[in-house]
Amino acid sequence: MSERKKQRGQKRRLKKLFECIDKFEPYTHCNDVYEHFHVPIAFFIDRTNFIDSAETNSKIKTAFIRKWILTAERFIQEKPKTYPFCRVVSLICYPELSRSQIIIFYDENYYSSFFDRNDDYQQWIPIKNRSLKYDRKIETKLIEKGYSEIIRDGDDIFRNTLWFYGEIGF
Repeated sequence: MSERKKQRGQKRRLKKLFECIDKFEPYTHCNDVYEHFHVPIAFFIDRTNFIDSAETNSKIKTAFIRKWILTAERFIQEKPKTYPFCRVVSLICYPELSRSQIIIFYDENYYSSFFDRNDDYQQWIPIKNRSLKYDRKIETKLIEKGYSEIIRDGDDIFRNTLWFYGEIGF
């Protein structure tokens, strides 16, 4: 029987992660098709990816998910009204939370085709009858859409669950 190793400094690391997320400045690349923000794991001094660790407390992971969704809500509230097209979407990759992103779409055609992932390499299958925000008891008014992601790379197959929150129009 293996004993779970205690991971120290989770609250300190989470606080530092939140400080980095709060420094995100949206709407600086509005001439591009999209702008995106990644989880700033590289900012940590010890360079560890604590958010994906099996030893990281579930409450810490839920706090991260909540903060990521709140950041998307902040971006939506700060959105300039002058853009011809602009949609904000938060992507939470589970269980690899470090792969999460917040995406700001500036091109309607790119946005319209973004959620269509069904080819030999990558497939997104809509999730029905499940909710990450319900499972984690996270309150948000943002629309939620989940997908099971399958990536085929040669003989390797990778699976994730993707949860989108924000300005999602289907």
